[in-house]
Amino acid sequence: NGSSLVFRLLLLYPSMTRLRQKEVPWCSVFLVVGAIVCHGLVVLGNFYTAAAMNSLGQSSGDWARVGLGVARSLSNELDQTMANVSQRLVDVLAEIQPIQESIDDVLSQVGDATDEALASQNGSVMLQLQVDRNRSIADVLFPMVEAQISELLQKGMEQVNRMVQQFLAKLRPALEQVGEWMLKFGDKIQAGVGTFSASLDKVQKLLDQIMSQSTGARANEEIMLEQTFNLFDVSNTGYITLQDLRNVARLYSVSALEGSKPVDLLNKYDADEDEQLDRSEFALFVNDESIPKSMSVLLRTYARRLSETGGKIAAARMRDELSEALVTYLGLVCAKNMTKVGWLADALGNASLPTAFTTDVMIQMCLAEDDPNKLTTASVGQTVVAEMYHLHPTHTLECVDLMADTQFWVQEGFDTEDQPLCLKRVTDWVTKAKAREHGDVLVAVDAAGEVSWQDLRDREILKAMPAVAEKLAVESLALHLQEALHERGRRRAALYRSNTSKELLFALLGGLPASDGGSVAAARAINSGVRAKPETLLFAQWLAANATTNADIFQGHCFEYSSESSTATENFGTQIQAMVKKTQGFISMMKKYSTPAGIEALEEKVLNLTDKAIYDVLRVVKNKVVAWVNSSLQGVEASIHDAARSIVEMGIPIAGRLENATQDVPEDLLADKLANLGDGALDMAAEQLEVQARWDEEALLLQSSGQFDDSEWMADPGASVDVLNGLEDLLTTLRSLSNLFPTAISTLKFARQEVSKASSNMDSVFSTFEAKGPVLFDDLASLYRSLWTFYFCFFAPLTGLVLFYSFWAGGFFGGPQPFSDDTEVQRPVTWGDTLVVCWKSCGVCLSKRHDTQSCFWSIVLVMQVLVLLVFILSIALSILAGVQAFVVSGCAEAHPLHDGMVCGEIMTTLRNFLESFQITGKGEHFGTVCQNSGLLTCDLIEKKMKLSALYTTISSFLATVFSLQMIIESAVLHEMARFRRKANAEQKS
Repeated sequence: NGSSLVFRLLLLYPSMTRLRQKEVPWCSVFLVVGAIVCHGLVVLGNFYTAAAMNSLGQSSGDWARVGLGVARSLSNELDQTMANVSQRLVDVLAEIQPIQESIDDVLSQVGDATDEALASQNGSVMLQLQVDRNRSIADVLFPMVEAQISELLQKGMEQVNRMVQQFLAKLRPALEQVGEWMLKFGDKIQAGVGTFSASLDKVQKLLDQIMSQSTGARANEEIMLEQTFNLFDVSNTGYITLQDLRNVARLYSVSALEGSKPVDLLNKYDADEDEQLDRSEFALFVNDESIPKSMSVLLRTYARRLSETGGKIAAARMRDELSEALVTYLGLVCAKNMTKVGWLADALGNASLPTAFTTDVMIQMCLAEDDPNKLTTASVGQTVVAEMYHLHPTHTLECVDLMADTQFWVQEGFDTEDQPLCLKRVTDWVTKAKAREHGDVLVAVDAAGEVSWQDLRDREILKAMPAVAEKLAVESLALHLQEALHERGRRRAALYRSNTSKELLFALLGGLPASDGGSVAAARAINSGVRAKPETLLFAQWLAANATTNADIFQGHCFEYSSESSTATENFGTQIQAMVKKTQGFISMMKKYSTPAGIEALEEKVLNLTDKAIYDVLRVVKNKVVAWVNSSLQGVEASIHDAARSIVEMGIPIAGRLENATQDVPEDLLADKLANLGDGALDMAAEQLEVQARWDEEALLLQSSGQFDDSEWMADPGASVDVLNGLEDLLTTLRSLSNLFPTAISTLKFARQEVSKASSNMDSVFSTFEAKGPVLFDDLASLYRSLWTFYFCFFAPLTGLVLFYSFWAGGFFGGPQPFSDDTEVQRPVTWGDTLVVCWKSCGVCLSKRHDTQSCFWSIVLVMQVLVLLVFILSIALSILAGVQAFVVSGCAEAHPLHDGMVCGEIMTTLRNFLESFQITGKGEHFGTVCQNSGLLTCDLIEKKMKLSALYTTISSFLATVFSLQMIIESAVLHEMARFRRKANAEQKS
C-alpha cells in the first residue's frame, strides 16, 4: 500500500519537494475574481432596474397629478361653464314668452284704440272734414286717428324693443362661449387632447402592468369578500343564485361568467347542493382561476359608478338634476348597502327636505324603474318608498297626493304623459308597503271567530287602488289639457276682440297670435330649470362627499387587492371622446347663431324693429281708415240720392199746395219767391253731387293704386297689405330659437354628465394612484435592492471561501497538515475553557473530516446546486430582460412619453383647451414641464432598462460559467491538498 501511494504521488507530482512548497492558485484567483465581478455586475444591473422602478414611481406621481389637474379643470372650469351656458339658455328661453305676449298686447291696444277713434266719427263730421277741396277725407281723418294711437304704439314698441335688447344681452354671452368652444372642440385642439388621453391611458396601463406583475395580490382578501358579496347578490336575497351570476355577467360586463360558466361554477362550489352560494362557498368561488380578479372588477365598477354619481350630485344645482342624480345614487346603495337606504328614506320622508323635491324623487324613481343600467334587479322605487312609508307614512302620502296634481307635473317640467303610469306605480308601491305594515292577510277574526268582511273589502280596495289612481290621473290630465286649450282661446278672444286688432293679427302675424303655438318642450325646459333650495343643496353636498369618499375607499381596496388602478376595459380616452362628441353635438346645433357673423345677423334681424313695426302697424291702420271711409261713403251716397229724389218728388205736392196758397198772391212776387226756392234747392243738390263725385274719384284712385279693395275687405279681414314684416320676422326667429333651445339644453345636459363622469373617474383613480403608486414603486425598488444585496452578500463570501481554500491547498495559511491522533481533551476549568472545548468538539468534523471524499464531494454537490440556481436565475433575468426590452420597444411608439418636445406641445394644447389646467402650480411653463418632471416615463426608464438587461443577462451567464469552473478547479485543488497532506505526513514519518 505504501508503494502504491508513492507511485501515485510520483505520477501527479514529479518531486516531493514541490509538494512542500507554496504555490499561488492563479487559475482560482482568476475564476474567483471573475465570478465576483459578474455577481457584482448582476447586482448592478438589478440596481438599475430598481432605479427604473424609482423613476416609475416618480412618473406615476407626476402623471397622477396631470390626471388630477385635468379632472379638476373639467369639474371647476368646463362643467361650470356648461352649467352657466345652460342656465343662460333657460333664462333666455324664459324671455321669449313675455316678448310674444307684449307684442300681442301692443297690437290689441292699438286695434282697440283705432276702433274707438273711428267710432267717434260720423257722416256729418266727414262732411265737415271736406273743407280742403285738394285733400281726401282719408288724408284728413288718418292723422286724427294716428294722433290718438301714436303715443300708445310708440310706447308699446319701445317696451318690446327693450325686452328684445334684454333678451339679446342675456343670449350673447352664451353664444360667444359656444363660439369659443367651436375653437376648443375643433379638430386641431381635439387631436392634441386625443393624443394626451391615449398617452395617459398608455402610461397608466404600463404602470398597472408592472405593479401587478411585480407585487403579490390578494393582500386584503377578507375585506374584498365582505365588500363584494352583496354585489354578487344582485337580488338581495342573502345568497348568490344562478340568476344572480347571470345578472352579474350582464350588469358588470364580466365575460368570464357568460354562457354555461355560471352553471359549472355553481355546481363546482355549491357544497351543500342548495343551488345557491353562501359566504363560505363564495370565498372559494371568487378564487377560481377561470374568473381572475372578479371581485376587483365588480367593486371597481361599482366604485366608478359611485364616483360618477357623486360628481353629478356635486355639480347639480337645479332641482331636476339633483332628483335624477339622487335616484341614481339610491340605485347604487340598494345594490350594496340597505342600511344607507334607510338613512336616505328617513331624510326624504321626515319633511326636512321640500315636499316638492321629495315628490320629484318619487317621480324620478318611477321613470328609472326600467333602467337597464342599474346594478340590482330589485325594484329601487318599491324598496325606498316602502322604507319611507314605514318611517313617515303621513308625509309619504302627502307626496303621492301632490304627484296626482297635473299642474304640479307641469310646474316641475315633467312630461304629463308619464303621470298616469307613475301614479299607478307609486300607488302600487305604497299599497304594498301598507300591506306589509298590516301583515300579509288583511282579515281579522273577532272573539266569536267571525271574519271581518270590512278587512276583506280593505284588501280588495288596496289591490284596486293603483288602477284607480291611473284612471284618475288620465282624467285629470284630460281636464288639464282642456282647461289649457280654453284658457288660450279666452286669452285670444280677449286680446283680439276689435275689428282692427283682428286685421292687425292677420296682416302682421298671419292670423296666429304671437303668444300662441308655444313649444311644450320650451315650457318644460323653463319649468325644470328651477334652482334647488338651500336645504336641498346642503343635503346634496353631504351625499356627494359621502359618495366620493366611499368610491375612493373602494378604489383603494381594489388597488391593494389587484395592484392595479383600473380594469383592462376602462379607458379614459373613451370617456373624454364621449364628452367631446356630445359637446360637439351641442355646438353643431348652436353653430348657426354662435359665430361672430351669426351673432351679428341675429342682432340685425331682431334689433331696430321699432321703426319697422310702427310703420307696419300704421300702414294697416291707414288702410283700415280708408276702408272705413269707403264703407261710410256708401251710406252717405245712398242718403244723397234719397234726398235728391225727395226734392224732385216734392214738386207735385208742393205745386198743389202752392196753387191753393197763391191764388190771392200777385204774380210778380210769386215768381221771385219760386225762383229763389229753386235756386237754393239746385245749389244744395249740386253741392251734394259734387261731394259724391269727389268720393267716387278718391275710391277709384285708391283701387287703381292697389291700396284699397272694397271686395277684399268685405270678404277677409286679413287683406293683403304692403308691410315690412318686422314683427313677423322677429316672431319667426323667436319661435325658431324656442324650438332649438330645449333640445340644445338637453344635449348640453348630457354633455355635462359626460364631463362629470370623466372628471369624477379621473379624480377617483388618480387620487388613489398618486397616494399609492409612488409608495408602491419605491417600496418595490427598496425590496428589490435588498434582495440583490442579499444575493451578493451570499455568493461573494462563498466565492471568497473558494479562494481561501485554493490558497490553503497551495500551502498558504499553514497548508494541509497531517491529522493528529491526539484526541485527549483536558477537563475545562473556567468558562472560557468550557467554550473552547465545546467549539472544538463541534468543529472536529470540520477540522479532521473536511478532507474526506464524502465530505468534499457533498460540498461540491451543494455548490453544484447553487450554480444550478444561478443558472436558473440567469434564465429568469434573461426573460426579465426580454420584458424590459418589450417595454422599451413599446415606449418607442408613445412619442409623448419619451420626446420632450412632443410632450410639451400636448401639454400646451391641453392648457389651451382647459385654461385652469395646472400640474405643479401656477406659473409653470408647459413647453418645458415634461423635461422638468417625470412625465417622460419612457425616457426615464429606457436607458436604465437597457443597462439592466445588458448587465444581468451577460453577467449572470458568465457568473454561472465561472462558478462551475471554480467547482472543477476546487476538485483539482482538493486532490492537491490530499497529496500535500500525505507528503507532509511522509516527511514527518
